[in-house]
Amino acid sequence: MFVVGCVLLAILAFAFAVWRGADRQEEDRQAALLALYRARKTELEAEVADAGAAAELREDLDAALLDDWTDVPTASEGHRVAAVWSVTAALAAVVLAGVVYWRIGDPTAGDLVGVQAVLHGDLEPAELELWGERLADRVRARPQDAQSWYLKGLVGLQSEDYSAAAEAFSQANAIQGNDPSIDMYWLQARYMASNGRLDGLSVKIAERLLESNPGNATVLELLAIERFRAADYPQALSLLNRALSGSRSVERQVALVQMMDQVRVHMTPGDGPGIDVAVRAVEGAPTDATVFVVARPVGGGMPFAVVRRPALLLPFDVRLDDYVSMNPAMPLSSTSQVEVVVRLSRSGQAMAAAGDWQWISAPIDLSAGEAGTLEAVLEPPAQDAGGAR
Repeated sequence: MFVVGCVLLAILAFAFAVWRGADRQEEDRQAALLALYRARKTELEAEVADAGAAAELREDLDAALLDDWTDVPTASEGHRVAAVWSVTAALAAVVLAGVVYWRIGDPTAGDLVGVQAVLHGDLEPAELELWGERLADRVRARPQDAQSWYLKGLVGLQSEDYSAAAEAFSQANAIQGNDPSIDMYWLQARYMASNGRLDGLSVKIAERLLESNPGNATVLELLAIERFRAADYPQALSLLNRALSGSRSVERQVALVQMMDQVRVHMTPGDGPGIDVAVRAVEGAPTDATVFVVARPVGGGMPFAVVRRPALLLPFDVRLDDYVSMNPAMPLSSTSQVEVVVRLSRSGQAMAAAGDWQWISAPIDLSAGEAGTLEAVLEPPAQDAGGAR
């Protein structure tokens, strides 16, 4: 607003200068006319001896002076009108500047001071209520402000007003377009508002999130639960296995393994082959590692099936089949021979690294269907066998 004020003062100063300039020009013109009249009158008195004729000429001269006096000021009045228009333009410029500032700038930006607390989610109930009111006023005044709708949605989530939160995130999405950060909270709000169910729109949001991040464990878990409720156990198991592979939390991994075991209870053996693997480890196995159980082409290559487990669950049993395929286009049933690799990864990464504990099976013929149960015993690498583990 300081800049707008400076512009106003400059325009007003220019208008005043125009006004004062018009007055000075008029005063100078009137003085010149009066001097010319007096000089002409003196000449007339000297040149005309007849008093009657001189009087008649003086009347003509007076009339001419009067005409000049009244006609030319119209031009001066034009300057005055120009000055008035300058003032009007100045005022219009200020109004326009205010409108532009209101539409493009943000005169209410001060309302968001301290909004970091909303983003961090560490507000007390009274503070949440205050922010809820403040953001409600803000979106009423600026309904196209996606950021304010987003913040309003966060307040709704923290206040457990899930319906209001879902509506706020919906508005933010309509303005901003598809954005994973909005979609994630929008899905969460809709899920909570519907008592843990996913409707058609929620499924679309979830699928959109997986397009940007195929390993999003939270979204995969929500979809798996929905598939389990629909008795689509193979799809539920596949989604849970993907979620387990994408999870970095040991606690979530343990919970996901338990969920997969529950899903398996409801499933009948599939038409394709399966390999059961009983995984054990010698004493001293690190519990903060990750165990990968893989069915792959003999000698290496893209895996047909992969199961991941936290090492703290050792010993455990897993089943490799089409439901835990890495790629739906390459299920375990698409090949007749594989080898099984069980690897304890200290880094938690799928790629092999020095120091990993590893067990590899002999080639397994799958042409007859079930391959039976394998006993996989993990031991440290030879260089670690005699040292600390």
